[in-house]
Amino acid sequence: MQVLKRWRVVCENGCEGKNCPDCDKAHKAVFSKTTYCGILTAPKGPFAACHSKLDPQAHFDDCVFDMCASNGDGKVLCDSVAAYAYNCHMVGVDVKNWRTPSFCPMKCPANSHYEVCAESCAASCPGLTDIVQCPTGCTEGCECDIGFLFNGQTCVKESECGCYENGKTYKPGEVVYEEGCDNKCTCDPATGLLCKKHSCPPNTECMVKKGIRECYNTDPCKDANCRVQEKCLIKKGEAVCVPKYTGTCWAWGDPHYHTFDGYNFDFQGTCKYVISKTCGNVDGLVPFSVTERNDNRGNTAVSYVREVDVLVHGFKITMRKNQVGRVTVDGELLNLPVQLGDGEVSVSQRGPSAVLETNFGLIVTYDWNWNLVIKLPSSYFGSVCGLCGNFNGNRGDELQNPAGKAVSSVTEWGKSWQTPDQDKDHPCWDTCQKKLSYL
Repeated sequence: MQVLKRWRVVCENGCEGKNCPDCDKAHKAVFSKTTYCGILTAPKGPFAACHSKLDPQAHFDDCVFDMCASNGDGKVLCDSVAAYAYNCHMVGVDVKNWRTPSFCPMKCPANSHYEVCAESCAASCPGLTDIVQCPTGCTEGCECDIGFLFNGQTCVKESECGCYENGKTYKPGEVVYEEGCDNKCTCDPATGLLCKKHSCPPNTECMVKKGIRECYNTDPCKDANCRVQEKCLIKKGEAVCVPKYTGTCWAWGDPHYHTFDGYNFDFQGTCKYVISKTCGNVDGLVPFSVTERNDNRGNTAVSYVREVDVLVHGFKITMRKNQVGRVTVDGELLNLPVQLGDGEVSVSQRGPSAVLETNFGLIVTYDWNWNLVIKLPSSYFGSVCGLCGNFNGNRGDELQNPAGKAVSSVTEWGKSWQTPDQDKDHPCWDTCQKKLSYL
């Protein structure tokens, strides 16, 4: 029987066979300098005091080998040096100031600083050590500055510590209800979690909704806080606020305007204007902006819509005259249809027009020629501004500038809604020789 012998090559650092890194003399020379691994063995370096207690040669050799294997990775260098610093600490020598702004700096979060021997729980919020197991010794890292305490994640003022009870963490001022809402507990950082007897008011019931136990109205709509022109519907036991109606604003022809509140006017400006955007109380609403740029078409007495910009959900969608079947999204010209985000915005062609639709009900239609229509749900009642008006149900107060002050004429109103990014290559104006008329 023939016996086959297999040989294997083992590097001195434990690497086997052909995978052993090849570190030439030139690279070894570089990584041996004091700006790299040589900091460990430098006679007058920050680790000199540790040399008599712990020979740095083995750490130095490992450091050079690891630097070669990682192609000079800075993190590998810092980890190698930090390992020797920690071992020095274990033999009774604390090496300080080996980290500098240019050599392995350690960035600490706000209200903390670097320590070679940091004890993360030394200055911690009262009660934290009852629910968090802290290391018994110290380690290189960050400690809270004087006047700040560790809350398990960051360093905060004592008044921001929160409460730690029964293995749970509560924010300052947080209110929680125990099973059945029989007890109402409030977190007071100074005294801990304070609990008092409690009972739910009439027409309410102790329930858990979205992970929160509380006394909720038996009629979910009473807790819905719908906006002024919204109504509440109950779907699958949950209150849902929906708009009562849809407002429509349009600009067409030379151009004629019609606001959400039904105010009709003519305006012949040829600049770029805010047609509608969110303003005022927009809590819970998706912000958006629609601007239009007008131009002349042979007759300087009239103007027409030639470009529409819609800014919504972080996208800029531009619809331009004569670019039928296409729109520009964030500077890129695309063929329709277009889907943006996770169903947040879609643009398609319907007949002769581009139709932009959002997931919250805003619809912008432009026929690539002169007709612009904006439809907006009444959830935005009183929360928009621009040449489409304020959508507050009163057609008599539409002429307001961006500061919310009334102006005396349509021309002044239109001029006040000019955007800063006007086309420098095409001078524009807000008036014409033809007498303006408005209703």
